Amino acid sequence: MCWADHIVNIDILQGSCTIIRIINMKEVTCVICEKNDTKLHAVNNNFSLVKCLHDGLVYVNPQPDNSDFQEFYGAKEYFLRSETATIGYSDYLADQPAIIKNSCRVFDELVKFCSVGKVLDIGCAFGFALQVAQKYGFEAHGNDLNEHAITYAREKLHIENVKVGCVTDLPYQNESFDVVLMLGTIEHFQNPREETQAAYRLLKPGGLLAIVTVDFDSLVGRGTIRPPEHLYYFSARTMDTFLQVNGFKVLKMAPQYGFNIFYFTIEDFATRLFDYFYRLTENTKFKKTLFFLKSTTLKFVKKIGIGSQVIPGIDGQFLTIAKRL
Repeated sequence: MCWADHIVNIDILQGSCTIIRIINMKEVTCVICEKNDTKLHAVNNNFSLVKCLHDGLVYVNPQPDNSDFQEFYGAKEYFLRSETATIGYSDYLADQPAIIKNSCRVFDELVKFCSVGKVLDIGCAFGFALQVAQKYGFEAHGNDLNEHAITYAREKLHIENVKVGCVTDLPYQNESFDVVLMLGTIEHFQNPREETQAAYRLLKPGGLLAIVTVDFDSLVGRGTIRPPEHLYYFSARTMDTFLQVNGFKVLKMAPQYGFNIFYFTIEDFATRLFDYFYRLTENTKFKKTLFFLKSTTLKFVKKIGIGSQVIPGIDGQFLTIAKRL
């Protein structure tokens, strides 16, 4: 297969018939050991996932180049995808109550180590976690590649200190933050090492880095493979090693074992549940059946008006809080 000129059929924005032509694919090395000594772990959506033979990190290799990355996350439709798409958010704004509840759980843990100061949310989207940061008494800052999301955070939520762009390119002052957040973002980064080194640079000595991502060692976590949206798949072990080599000491990981309880709107939970099984099969007939059941379920949920209600659900994500040494 020639990865320099590769056509990938991926459900990104316009539905299951979308064809994206990835012109420039690039080989990458492991972001922990910086070596390229891997074995093939899986092929998904025409992308290869490899596993590092030195530290066990699973990641997509090769990956789309930067221009494709910027276009993908900068599109307004990323946060409001079509009904047939399985990548992106079905309706991020509608998920606000659940996102706020999950963010409160993160800050409940953070304030055990740091109760005041400046917070930077890398990949802040519409700013819901920053809303929570302000309620807990922190000064809120954030960045995101999506201009539409940043405009919402600034104009609707009145969060002034939000910027469009990558944290590695923005003029933040060194050692100026007490807390840096990466909530459901590190798996999306093209180079988590660069982003984490930027977090180290921006944090005050002893400052905290909080990461929420999927635990790839968990059963639920293994069902979240969806390149090119998720590029890196950490476990508790690889996350600990990754943070150590970047100058951090892990203070807390939760949960240590088993499943995490996460909050979802009913509509989002139903969408994720069907998408989970959709990604596990390559059987076309079964995929069509799942899509029909998903569509029928969502129509019923919307009709009876319970889609925005928040419920707890089993999830494969885990929280890591680490201190800059």
